[in-house]
Parts: sequence; C-alpha cells; structure tokens
Amino acid sequence: MADIFQEIEEDLRRDRFLSVWRRYGAVIVTLAVIVAAGVAGYFGWQKWQSGNRASHAEALSAAMTQAARGDSAAAAKAFQALAESAGGGYGALARLDAAAAKRAAGDRDGAIADYDAVAADGDATLATIAALLAVQTLFDEAPADDLARRLGALPTDGPWGPFADELRALAALKAGRTDDARRQFAALQDNSSAPGPLRDRAGQLLTTLGGPLEAPAPSPQMNEQPQP
Repeated sequence: MADIFQEIEEDLRRDRFLSVWRRYGAVIVTLAVIVAAGVAGYFGWQKWQSGNRASHAEALSAAMTQAARGDSAAAAKAFQALAESAGGGYGALARLDAAAAKRAAGDRDGAIADYDAVAADGDATLATIAALLAVQTLFDEAPADDLARRLGALPTDGPWGPFADELRALAALKAGRTDDARRQFAALQDNSSAPGPLRDRAGQLLTTLGGPLEAPAPSPQMNEQPQP
C-alpha cells in the first residue's frame, strides 16, 4: 500500500514540475532569438556589401509584422520565401523564423523540417540553436528513440551545453528516472558556467521535484576503530 501512495506522490510531483517548466521553457527560445539577432546583424552587413540588404530587410520586416499580428501562417510563408531567396546564413536565419511561425500556426512537422535543415546546413551557432529548438518542439510527443538520438547530438559543453543539459534532465524525468533528473538539475544549478537565469530555473525545478538527493550515509564499518 505504501508503494501505491509513493507512486501517486511522484506523479503529482512530476505534474507540478512540468507545469513549472512550461512556464519557464520559453527562456530557451528567447535566448535563441537574442543570439540570432546578433548573427542577423553580421549577415545583414554581408548582404549590404553585396547590394541585397535593402530588399531582404524589407521582406524580413514584412514577415515580422505578420508574425506580430498573429498571422502565423502568412508569416511562415513569407519567412520561407525569404529563406529560399536569400540563401546562406541570412537564409538560415529566415528559416529559423519560418520554423517558429510554423510552430505557432500548429504545423509542427513543418517546423521540425526547417529546424533539421538549419541544423544540418546552417552556421554553427544557428545549427546548434536549431537542434535545441527541435528537441524542445518534439519533446512531448517524440518517440523515446528519436528523442534520445537528438539529445545525444546536442552539445555537452560551450555556451549551449547547459541548455542541452536541461533538456536531458527533462528527458530523464519524462522516462520516469526522477532521481537522475534531480541529480542533473542539482549539477546544473551548481554549474558556474551556466547563465544565471538557467541556474535559477534549475533550482526552482529541483525544489519542485523534492530537492537534491541526500548523500548516502557512510558505511558503519568505515567508522569502526580497530580493536587493540
């Protein structure tokens, strides 16, 4: 009987955890947009040098206006067209925007296709962002094998490593490995190289799961003194 109550308590704790994570999960998307904006400036300068900056900037502005108005389907088409016409790094950035618009419009498969395309062929920074966003988009519905494969391809170090670690901890929880998830969130909370907001979120989620695991008690034999 005690096992049943423990299982119910763990399920309730997991539900509270997922509720907290969904509240803060957009941080990954927000940070991706900030980084992508910097990359956009670089590629925008390159396009200006080749004489194409004005037309691409106008198309990007129009697509962003549609997205801001909530017309995600039209914005997705506009971003897609820009991605195909611009090509290169600027096109990869537009494809990321197209994926976000498709996701907002409910076209998950289309968004994943765009994320995968950027992850395969884009600038290294954009490729990493795309891979992270693909996992986040697929997280609730992806088969376990596909999710594991994608998680294995995510970075383990560098500026995006902590974000990948968060997704791995989430995957452990989804698979029912609550103790593994708690260990990973505790490690993420203590990771001095992780961004402050990410460490704070890891701490909040860890608290929702019951806090860090207690260290095992020392073996009694280790404390026994040899008899003279």
